[in-house]
Amino acid sequence: LKELCLRGLRWSWLAMTPLVGLVLVFGAPFIHAWIGPEFGVSVVPLIPWLAVGLSLQFLGNIPMVVAQGIGRPSVWAAINAAAGVVNLLLGVWWIRGSGAVGASQAMAVSGVFFMLCMLGWSRRTLAITWKELLSALDWRAPTATAGVCLLLSRFVRLDMGLISLLLEGGLGSAI
Repeated sequence: LKELCLRGLRWSWLAMTPLVGLVLVFGAPFIHAWIGPEFGVSVVPLIPWLAVGLSLQFLGNIPMVVAQGIGRPSVWAAINAAAGVVNLLLGVWWIRGSGAVGASQAMAVSGVFFMLCMLGWSRRTLAITWKELLSALDWRAPTATAGVCLLLSRFVRLDMGLISLLLEGGLGSAI
């Protein structure tokens, strides 16, 4: 079970980092093409917070599945409820000062809180050492992703006509 959890964390981490990188690089042009620059201007500042926060919260889902699999769904429920309280308290406070950006920041922080609590639970329950955990969450994937995304952002420009065509064609109606 321990090895399965570590393997799940590793593959989830490896799958999420390129997606987050692509969202961070191409999210703004895609949003502008999809909903227009007038509304897109207010949405674009949310992209980094939501992309990073949701991806880190996603990592907490691996230990959550383990908890449910060994008959401990109450662990997930308690941690998820605590993350909800964190989101609510920070959201109320940060929305007053920053609006939608504050809401996305609160969601990102509560996602990180959820992930850290679930990883802490799995470390204790499955006797995972810090070395094993850090080995599963290898630094090379995010570093490589950052490098590729930086190169893409410098040399690749999205064709807004192509994005508009995709959104107006079958993709737009599916979204």
